Amino acid sequence: MKPVIFYDGSCGLCRREIAHYRRLDSQHRIEWVDIVAQPQRLASVGVDYLAAMALLHGLDENGRLVTGVATFMLIWQRLPGYRWLASSLSDLTNLSEGKSVLRQFLSSFETNSGSI
Repeated sequence: MKPVIFYDGSCGLCRREIAHYRRLDSQHRIEWVDIVAQPQRLASVGVDYLAAMALLHGLDENGRLVTGVATFMLIWQRLPGYRWLASSLSDLTNLSEGKSVLRQFLSSFETNSGSI
């Protein structure tokens, strides 16, 4: 099974980003599913529509559900021009730990920017 990416086809920014990825996916390594046009497809894998509208969801080759950053990694690992990014980020052993560090950094930036 090839990976599946569920995206919001009603969102202009989302459509443009997915269109960009689809152009790069000339070998059709990924199945792209517009959840607005095909909500039953999303439901068939047990994902809540509102949850999918709030956060990017996908299925890897084994049918395992991935969300957020892991979904972008799934995309980037398969597309020319993005494999380097996926490779660089794969060095992070724990994506949730990496997200925590990023949140702390951004939080400290926001706190400090008020005093400038």
